[in-house]
This record gives sequence, structure tokens and C-alpha cells, in this order.
Amino acid sequence: MPKRKYTALPDPPLKGGYKLFLVFFLLLNLTVPQLATAQETSINWLTFEQLEDSLAIQPKKVFISFYADWCVYCKKMDVAAFKNKEVVSELNKHYYAVKMNAQTQDTIVFEGTTLTNRFIGKSRNPIHDMALLLASREEQPFSLPAMVVLNEKFQVKARYFNYLSPKALQEVLEQHLQ
Repeated sequence: MPKRKYTALPDPPLKGGYKLFLVFFLLLNLTVPQLATAQETSINWLTFEQLEDSLAIQPKKVFISFYADWCVYCKKMDVAAFKNKEVVSELNKHYYAVKMNAQTQDTIVFEGTTLTNRFIGKSRNPIHDMALLLASREEQPFSLPAMVVLNEKFQVKARYFNYLSPKALQEVLEQHLQ
């Protein structure tokens, strides 16, 4: 009996829509888990300009963190408190979060008011007017880290001028939700 020779049939050509769907499906499966992870592990920091737009659309409590590049405790909060899952979740869910370098040279226009750092060139550590306006204390020099919690009407409810551990920061955030 003669041996039969089998040949593989060529794969049918994929239609354009199917190819596109397959590529889309693969890309979606690769990127969605990364996006979900990124959302859970990082705070959605806004600028003051973005904050003004957001407040106009939907009023919400505001958390502002002022820092400087030289501030050791500010950096420690970046590594510990601002990476903590519970803190990230609390801030992203219930607050607009703003993070600002207190020594920036940027001009900020907020609610029709122009704020600058008028101490550039006049002080060793020039502090921006926005930081001075929101995070100053009577008869005490400006200090960092400085955090401010505001209500939905942009009124200051509390100021904090020290390192806050992840647990302490979470308690602060929860306290101001009541």
C-alpha cells in the first residue's frame, strides 16, 4: 500500500477587522492592569490652575502639600505617606490634592488673583506668595513640610507643619471628612 502524503492546509487569511480586534484585545490586556495599578499607587496631584477648574465643576475638599527640594521630611513623606495605599485611596476618592514647591518661581493665577514669588533674589529660601497665603502661622516663620486642608468652599480647616506618618496622615484625612 502506498504511503499517503499529507500536506498542511494554509491558514485562512485573517480579515482586517479580526486582525484589528486581536491587536486591540492584546494591547488592552497588557495596559489595563498597569493603569489600574498606577491609579491605586499614585495620588492624582493637580496644579492650582487645574484645581480652580475642578472646583468650578464639582466642589470637593482640598488637600495641599507644600514642599521644597531641600526638605528632608518632605522627601520622607513622598516615600512613605504619599505612597501608602490607604492614603492614596483616601486622597483620590475624597479630595482634590495639590502639591506645590513652596519656592517655585512660577506665577499662579487663582480665582482672578495673580500670585508670585516676590522673594526671589531677596532671600536665601524664597517662599511663594501662595504658600505664604495658605500655610503661614502668626508670629512663626514659614516651615516645611506644610499641609493645608480646605473645605468645599476653599476655606482653611487645618494646617499641619510636621512630618506625618502614613497612619497619622490617614487619620487627618478621615477626620476632615466628618
